[in-house]
Amino acid sequence: VVTARTGQMQDDAEWWLKKHKIDIPVIGVGSKKTKVAHLKQCDVFVDDDLDRVREAREVVRHALFFKWPYNDGETGIQSITSLKDIAL
Repeated sequence: VVTARTGQMQDDAEWWLKKHKIDIPVIGVGSKKTKVAHLKQCDVFVDDDLDRVREAREVVRHALFFKWPYNDGETGIQSITSLKDIAL
């Protein structure tokens, strides 16, 4: 998981993953910062920041835009509204 979360929010994400028996590393890069350098080994990238999704399209097989009411609109990029929507 490559996330904008840092500090306590990153700790909370790690706790949630462990609670659900998901044993993967969490890399916190900070808000509005590129994640590309950390995506080289990733196949799937999901983000609600359209700029981050556009960047990720260059390095991952599947870059998906997570739409919420605050960022809804035509993007030209595959979008989802739930992680259950991921069908690769």
